[in-house]
Amino acid sequence: MAAYIVMAMTNAAAGREDAYNRWLDEVHIPEVLAVPGFESVQRYELTDAQRAPVPHPYRYAAVYEVETDDLPATLAALGVAVTQGRKTDTNDPSRRAIWVFAPRGSKRPSRP
Repeated sequence: MAAYIVMAMTNAAAGREDAYNRWLDEVHIPEVLAVPGFESVQRYELTDAQRAPVPHPYRYAAVYEVETDDLPATLAALGVAVTQGRKTDTNDPSRRAIWVFAPRGSKRPSRP
């Protein structure tokens, strides 16, 4: 079975961070994890300390681990789940991105 990561980058609507994070944790992420092939997720929030002091377009990231032998079908199932899932007005719909990555080479530790 092939492994991938799906990286979702998002923002909350202005002043709606708490409600948005609650919706992600309690509604959206369980809906996504119910899609066959989606094995796990780790959420992240942008830190104040950044290497480049430029405006950053996204505050939140979710990295899903996906295992599937049919990536197009798994992504299609994700699309159906998202379309049929419970919506929110707490996100910023003008600023979001979803990318799918396949491993390139093997995972390497910082120390042998």
